[in-house]
Amino acid sequence: MSNYKKVFSLILIISNVVFGILFFKYYNKHKEQILFSKYQNKQEKKYQEKLNYRNFKVYNEVFNKKNYSIYKECFNYEYMEHPVDAYLLANTYYNLTKKSDVLKDIDLAKRQLADIYNED
Repeated sequence: MSNYKKVFSLILIISNVVFGILFFKYYNKHKEQILFSKYQNKQEKKYQEKLNYRNFKVYNEVFNKKNYSIYKECFNYEYMEHPVDAYLLANTYYNLTKKSDVLKDIDLAKRQLADIYNED
């Protein structure tokens, strides 16, 4: 009877050690993945800042949440600085939302591009 108890307790000890090692390996792998994803996010932000990209929160607000006020702010900025981008932004937003107000922006950007490229 005592032999069975010794064998059973030995099996329990070994299984606890094995499960402990497996948990430790899983925890370290999970921790490495979290650290790697944080590192990737930092690298993405550095790259975006280097290229002078707008924050992707703006992209999320405009295209995923379809926030018209932020779209309008971005359109006005692009209209002043980059007319082609304003035209593309307006077309994309119209295809996404089908709002009639955006048609005015498309027409405005189209006229601005016509003025710019017909000056020759």
